Amino acid sequence: MIKTIARVGYAPITERTASGYTYGNIVWFETDEAGGRNIESTPQGETFEIEADGGIVTQGEVNSGYQHSLELLDIIDDVRENWLGMVKTTTGHFEKVDNKELPRFALVVANETFNGTKKYQVWTYFDSQVSERPTLTSKTMAKTFDPDFPTYTIASVPRISDKVIRAEDFVDTLPTAIAEPTPVTPGP
Repeated sequence: MIKTIARVGYAPITERTASGYTYGNIVWFETDEAGGRNIESTPQGETFEIEADGGIVTQGEVNSGYQHSLELLDIIDDVRENWLGMVKTTTGHFEKVDNKELPRFALVVANETFNGTKKYQVWTYFDSQVSERPTLTSKTMAKTFDPDFPTYTIASVPRISDKVIRAEDFVDTLPTAIAEPTPVTPGP
């Protein structure tokens, strides 16, 4: 199977309560402005073993979500405002230290797959937040092209309402809204 990042996007969380979440529409980044170059999602949590009678009886994992390293082409207005909490001004943006929580969103990554048929493998991380602002760099380039790309560290945690962390779907077209996962009920 051939797989490559097709699009990266997010949906703002408009309501986050113990009884449920609501999301705005998915904002897909324009490929030539903030296209996804690379994403690495590392599971967070720890494993445990329970021993009895001289042996391991059971083992399990405390699933705390994922830590992502996401590299985009550039920092764009959507990200400045909706990920980093910056305030738009008439001439640009400003960053203010006010000890407030950064915005929360559903991170959505669409991988284009081809195994005889083109499909999108869509990963949705339902409750995400930038956990480290990207490093800002600037350099003089002479006779070479060596661009810097912002890398975001994003944490995705279980939703407080139902403990769901992520979903993986195969679809023909890119979704425009966050689809709530519906577990399949086992048959008789």
